[in-house]
Amino acid sequence: VQMDRRVRRIEHEGGRVTAFVAGDGEGRSYRYVGEHYLSTLPIRELIAAMDPPAPAAVREAAAALRYRDFLTVVLI
Repeated sequence: VQMDRRVRRIEHEGGRVTAFVAGDGEGRSYRYVGEHYLSTLPIRELIAAMDPPAPAAVREAAAALRYRDFLTVVLI
């Protein structure tokens, strides 16, 4: 798990993610290659980071998504 990294690009081919590039706050970039990925990015950011880009209709639909804040509080 890498903390304080911002995804800049998600590389994909044949319907599978092949790698992603993330950067830190100091301008350095890191490329991560693997077989299994778990994304916590909001869908609109995930689609916008795809390289090569998703089809225009998919990008437009993702950009139009609206989000609500979700908070769970457990009291024991």
